[in-house]
Amino acid sequence: MGAAKAATSHMIIAASEAYKDYGFRFHYVDERTNEGVAVYDELDGEAHARIFWELVTREERAGPVVTFSKERGIVDFEKEGAKLSH
Repeated sequence: MGAAKAATSHMIIAASEAYKDYGFRFHYVDERTNEGVAVYDELDGEAHARIFWELVTREERAGPVVTFSKERGIVDFEKEGAKLSH
């Protein structure tokens, strides 16, 4: 599964770069716990919907890979020191 997720995120990063001048946004969204640990099979569909809505309605472009927790919203867990794996 890790190889497929890495390939998917790579394609989204490439598409985001290729089409940014046309106004298109592509995002790989990764839900985490508040500490930055993968939630695995406890994904929250409503939390994903809120994050996607935020990403498409905000003026500032987010990066192509977005991590979040349902309580904290979009969080750069790497900057916080969490070890992320896709």
